[in-house]
Amino acid sequence: MVLVRNGAVLLIQRAILLIQGVVLLIQGVVLLIQGVVLTVVLMQGVVLLIRGVVLLIQGVVLLIQRVVLLIQGVVLLIQGVVLLIKGVILYSQ
Repeated sequence: MVLVRNGAVLLIQRAILLIQGVVLLIQGVVLLIQGVVLTVVLMQGVVLLIRGVVLLIQGVVLLIQRVVLLIQGVVLLIQGVVLLIKGVILYSQ
């Protein structure tokens, strides 16, 4: 009778250990899924960071273009002043 009771107790203990193992396995799968989700979120963050850098570079290019246009405008203004001075000199002769 004692052996049967001890066997039943051992069987119940092993069933509990099996259930605990299954619970740990499920927890591991959940952690793996969370890791995959976090990796996807991280990749999305990297993509957004790259887009931000691209937009920043585009902004710098536009700024450089505006500066070039400004310099061209100043050059044209100086050329206009030179032509005006030449015209005044020719008119005064």
